[in-house]
Amino acid sequence: MCVWLVGCRLRKSTYENLLAVQGGSLTRNLRKALDRDPVAPILEPAWFPALERRLKVILALVERCFTANGRGKVLVHD
Repeated sequence: MCVWLVGCRLRKSTYENLLAVQGGSLTRNLRKALDRDPVAPILEPAWFPALERRLKVILALVERCFTANGRGKVLVHD
């Protein structure tokens, strides 16, 4: 287990926002927002799957924090 997991803290709203954009919603929201940008395209289409994979990694690490420390000690209510 990584040592940093012992002190893992995350705002509850940040965690909820991460959950809200999993399952492809991150890509849809980013494409929609970035298409309106005057300097579009900002991100290459090939980068979206990588962002989705990173989101899964982040959520898995948060779950490890929950398991190691308890949900109540990890999430900071804002």
